[in-house]
Amino acid sequence: TPSGKDKLVHAFGENLARDLVDMSNGIDTRTWEPRPPRKSVSAQCSYGVRCENDDKKRALVSELAKEVCKRADRLLRPGTVVKACGLKIWRSKLNLPPSSSVYDPSAKSGIGHGWCDIVTKSEPLLRGEGFFGTSSRDHVETVSLKLLRDLDVPADKVRGLGVRLELSS
Repeated sequence: TPSGKDKLVHAFGENLARDLVDMSNGIDTRTWEPRPPRKSVSAQCSYGVRCENDDKKRALVSELAKEVCKRADRLLRPGTVVKACGLKIWRSKLNLPPSSSVYDPSAKSGIGHGWCDIVTKSEPLLRGEGFFGTSSRDHVETVSLKLLRDLDVPADKVRGLGVRLELSS
């Protein structure tokens, strides 16, 4: 009768069978590669977002800026530098009716974002502004709100928002 390894060779071929037997015995000859450093940290919300006015739009960007800073504090290594701050907006397609259920048949209650264009803008941080720490939170929020003004998307067309920090180690 064929052994277990012979059955594996017949089913998977010589090389894969050898690797499976070795791994089942705790032998792994592959080189270990550590996870590369992060290139960015972001926070976004794109489901059920409806901004009735500019104040709500700004409040959501401020909350996302605070959240991305909180994530950055938790995830980043000492010495990591924030090179740029970016904003992403899901904008409802321009020539469509306001009710999402009209132009997106899959949206039963208008909760999702429907058909959108995604617009983005980022701004490099000046030398000395990019070193990350607690004092950077206000700066990230200020830059995010500036990008929101620059993109000039009407509040009733916003279907999602995201704030992103681009990093260098």
